[in-house]
Amino acid sequence: MQETPHIRVLLVDDHQHIHDIVTELLNAAEDIDLVGQVHSGHDAVALCRIVKPDLVLMDVIMPVMSGAETTRVLLEECPDLRVLVMSSFREYERIKEMLDSGALGYLVKDAIAEDLLNTIRAVYQGNMVFSPEVAETVLFRSSTEHTSDFGLTERE
Repeated sequence: MQETPHIRVLLVDDHQHIHDIVTELLNAAEDIDLVGQVHSGHDAVALCRIVKPDLVLMDVIMPVMSGAETTRVLLEECPDLRVLVMSSFREYERIKEMLDSGALGYLVKDAIAEDLLNTIRAVYQGNMVFSPEVAETVLFRSSTEHTSDFGLTERE
């Protein structure tokens, strides 16, 4: 019987209470290992080179280097890395910025206790995953931005 690989996770968040919650949740998972924790994007880039995680849990707003900027730098260095955003922000612009930077999922911090483990597993598999509130924001915004230019010619 083949053993399921452990998902190696790096946590990047500037709030210690989030570190405490995530540590407790991940310690309960048999298939997920928390291989590092940092409080800034700069430290994330440095530690990522050392611990080589499979997935990064990324905050959006941090001092010095934003979550989007950190995500771009990490994915330039490690293109196979998966990034899952954890944030209190639900505004379309912040969500879009993180997705544009390469994140595959966006989880609101209110939902961490219920959804974190399964969301990590899904994003690790390459799936895009959003908290219901985030999906609603994205879908509402895209439904209100009507566009007729899909890059097609008149004949197409």
